[in-house]
Amino acid sequence: MARLLCFIGTGNYQPCKYGLRGKESRETPYIQVALNELIPRVTTDSVEEVVVFATDKAKEKHSDPLQAEISKVAKFAIVDIPNGKSEEELWKLFQNIGDPIRENERFYLDVTHGFRSLPILVTLLLGYIDVVKQAKPTAIYYGAHEAKDENGVAPVFDLSPFVQILDWTRSVDHFTRTGDSSLAEELIKEFQKQNIRKRIAEGENPKGLPKVLKPLADEMRHFRECLTTIRARETPQEGARRLVDAINKVETKRRTF
Repeated sequence: MARLLCFIGTGNYQPCKYGLRGKESRETPYIQVALNELIPRVTTDSVEEVVVFATDKAKEKHSDPLQAEISKVAKFAIVDIPNGKSEEELWKLFQNIGDPIRENERFYLDVTHGFRSLPILVTLLLGYIDVVKQAKPTAIYYGAHEAKDENGVAPVFDLSPFVQILDWTRSVDHFTRTGDSSLAEELIKEFQKQNIRKRIAEGENPKGLPKVLKPLADEMRHFRECLTTIRARETPQEGARRLVDAINKVETKRRTF
């Protein structure tokens, strides 16, 4: 069970179907309703609660009809946020979005609606809660209503890979400054697990999926241990050679991920 955190604006949202990983929702004016339906169909999670961040005007316009739809299948909560028109309001906005996120939580995030400045704020917030609360989004979704196909289905874009750049940047910086590759090792192993889970959910045979990333993480760990235990002979030669070989193996399989 997981929570879906999302925003609502003041727009006149028109009904349509939304599509994610080959699955379609029923027709609805609200992306939150569509995601509540789609997430259990494309992941191993189900949505236990939908938390909606809304300004006063957005809440007045959409809170009641959205709650009526969501409450049929999940808990519903609405959190007041300011417009962000001053520095004081921006800090309040940052606090009001960050406070409901729980320690060590894995949640789904929808950034379809709200002010266009919100994705920038949310990107900064995600870096903050990762460090302070060890909380992360499992996926970040954007419902592209304006990109409907010939059947009137609006695609849902998964923006998660771009947010993960923050994690990779932090891990590379840590490695280059300290020689400690442990952060990168964990990211590599987690990426392989997520890739395998995703492709199994799409119907692929797990036996045929590439598994070269964990050996790469293992060789990074070996090289790190060579450095930290001062294995002077092995570090520049055997440890480095094994790491380069593992990188080359990943490179040859890169297009299979």
